[in-house]
Amino acid sequence: MLEKLREQTRERRLESDARAGRWVRDQVRQAQWAYARRHWRFLGSGVLLGALVIALAAYIAQDVFLRGAVVGAGVVILLGGLAFAVFLFTGSGPQMMGGIAEAWTSSELRPLRKHGWKLVDHVFYRFADVDHLLVGPGGALVVETKWSAEAWRLDQPDGRLLDHLDGLRRRTRDVRRVIPQLRHDESRVRAVLFVWGGGRTGADLPTRPVRVAGLDVVYGVAAAKVWRDALADVPADLSNEDIDDVWARFRKQAAETDKRDAADPPPPTLARLYWTAAATGLAAIVGLLAGIYALRLPGGGVTGLGYAAVAAAAGLVARRWAVSRYPALGWLTGVGCFAVLLAALELFG
Repeated sequence: MLEKLREQTRERRLESDARAGRWVRDQVRQAQWAYARRHWRFLGSGVLLGALVIALAAYIAQDVFLRGAVVGAGVVILLGGLAFAVFLFTGSGPQMMGGIAEAWTSSELRPLRKHGWKLVDHVFYRFADVDHLLVGPGGALVVETKWSAEAWRLDQPDGRLLDHLDGLRRRTRDVRRVIPQLRHDESRVRAVLFVWGGGRTGADLPTRPVRVAGLDVVYGVAAAKVWRDALADVPADLSNEDIDDVWARFRKQAAETDKRDAADPPPPTLARLYWTAAATGLAAIVGLLAGIYALRLPGGGVTGLGYAAVAAAAGLVARRWAVSRYPALGWLTGVGCFAVLLAALELFG
């Protein structure tokens, strides 16, 4: 029973929003951090100028509550403004929407599970990232996602849409060539393009999938539902053994993709930096205050010295794990400050 739950959890992770669009989000973060490294003087001067303005406003404030409100609001506006500047100057908006659109497509594909289909997002084959792969009774599906602020003209496809369809065909060939059950029968592998967006022009979306250049193009939620219902009624073309074998190969390739991503990890997100900094600062404060409290216990300085030794040992052990490395560094900093305070008390009474 426990092993079955673990297997279900692993399969859910392969089709999660965290995985869908991961390659695009990684590319965006790399571009943003590269910009920050190139223009660190500009960003640093913005931080200094903002800090001076916040300090001046807090000095002018009349009471403690107002000072706290000024500092809190100023820090949020300063950091948010700098993050927005990086977002604006790197032109990350369309790319980030592409990653969000992949999560939308994944959410439209997940209901196929109840019809015997299995889904994995973000799989790297040969030279390109495949957004979504499915295998089920009707064969295998290679699904790509595209987003654009401009409306997609499916009745009169332009060069942009045709280029996306050509890329989808190449990815489909790459997948078919490495799967023995699919290699010699093109009908067992279908290519589908999901497109999203068009909010800038406000064009009406089609209610059904549209055939463009020999491939199905699904535009919007209504068309996705019709396409999904039609796929559920497709006659079985793969046996259960073939489905399990193809799915095992998809999972193996997904594991290889994860290893490839881990070998070149992207920079951390702003949210992760914030929570890491908050945890590190809090650990430092707790380490210092706990030592000060230890001085009030029986034994005084001896108790404080024992606390410092035990706390330092715990911090050094916690530094061995990546998840607690920086909070442990903050903890050791707080304990170190307490040790300096304790030494000063002993020396100067």
